[in-house]
Amino acid sequence: TAPGRVAVKAVAASPDGRTVLAATDEAVFVWRLVALAGRRPGSAPPAALHRPVAVRLPRPVYALAVDPSGRWVATLDDQGVRLWDLRAVPGAPDSPGRRATPRGPGLVHPVTDAREVAFDPTGGRLAVAAGNGVRVIDRTGRVLDARPDAHGGRVETVAFGGAAGELLATGDAGGLVRVWRVGADGKLTPQADLVGHTGAVYSLAFAPSGRTLATAGFDRMVLLWDPVTGNERAALTGHADRVLRAHFLADSSALVTVGR
Repeated sequence: TAPGRVAVKAVAASPDGRTVLAATDEAVFVWRLVALAGRRPGSAPPAALHRPVAVRLPRPVYALAVDPSGRWVATLDDQGVRLWDLRAVPGAPDSPGRRATPRGPGLVHPVTDAREVAFDPTGGRLAVAAGNGVRVIDRTGRVLDARPDAHGGRVETVAFGGAAGELLATGDAGGLVRVWRVGADGKLTPQADLVGHTGAVYSLAFAPSGRTLATAGFDRMVLLWDPVTGNERAALTGHADRVLRAHFLADSSALVTVGR
């Protein structure tokens, strides 16, 4: 596609940074990257193993997520959650050179009012922000738990934390962040309410250890929390407009934030 001709609607990357995706209205483009780990200062930047593979979409996507293994991609459109198996992407060990194909019928979980989708660190469960609530589903789309009234306003963002996804954070349009304990069966138990933002929360990011949660939003603030106790640890300022994304590096050495 000619640069500048097609708008990118959503992006995602695997936790190790080796699988990178960008979605337009018609396709999700997938890159496999090398030279991301142990790169010396001044050495060559990360390079793609191949030209991006295009996964053609039946409907425009507005959110997507990739599991830690880089195999599964979840896309969110106006009909719900679709799951794609990327084993067929060039560079994958089990089926090199083939094109990506959807898993089964593609649509695994119908939902019409969802905002975001996220994998847990095991890749076996997903959280879906839907309306004023949140759902936890498995990769077949089966609902493990649903809290339709988890918040008093629209849930904008969700994120799992901890080595096994034992924590889940949800952030709403009014600025409230809720942390949930996730059981082995996917059931949710309230853990803490984090009150500090004065506007919508657009992004949540757990440090890899799960011991710190970063929240970012409309009020231009990035707040760091203890997700278990609910205590605020730090307030990061400097953005001149709303903060749309926050992301910890895999080694926890830095937090990257993106403002409008």
